[in-house]
Amino acid sequence: MKTVRLYEKIAILRQRMRELEQIKQQLKDEPDGQLLRISVMVIRPFWRP
Repeated sequence: MKTVRLYEKIAILRQRMRELEQIKQQLKDEPDGQLLRISVMVIRPFWRP
């Protein structure tokens, strides 16, 4: 069902937004404004073909 898939995509996007907010806060807390861990982050598509 298209509606179910849409809700799944929205849930995934919300989770990713929470993750980005956490990273944003970590960057604020770093004195040099950089995180080494960010280089290992994998960007995945939130949709399924």
